[in-house]
Amino acid sequence: PLDRPPASPRSLLPALTDVEDKGSAYHIQMDLPGIPKEKIDIRLNGTLLTVDAQNESAKESEDQTYLRRERSYVGFHRAFELPEPVLSDKVDASYRDGVLDLTVPKARPATEQKIAVS
Repeated sequence: PLDRPPASPRSLLPALTDVEDKGSAYHIQMDLPGIPKEKIDIRLNGTLLTVDAQNESAKESEDQTYLRRERSYVGFHRAFELPEPVLSDKVDASYRDGVLDLTVPKARPATEQKIAVS
């Protein structure tokens, strides 16, 4: 029938993602269609970057009759181990038109310094 739910009504999907190495930072773009920005959770633990996002549509009331209902729940999860240490306090995140945009600056490696002997 038309009101049959999709195969998995509470799906957790991998978000389509591009990760680009810009030299001094990683630039990450992630598709999160239909998710309000308040429902996006971004965490960085060392070099592990985790993004979780979820959205539940309005609850169906008893006086509503659907011929077809497919938009009940959508959730996304991605975790990335970044190859180099990053500056977690300098991460920039923005969200527009269903696309999460992250800039994650790399930590500058220690540079060799000459030490004078006195």
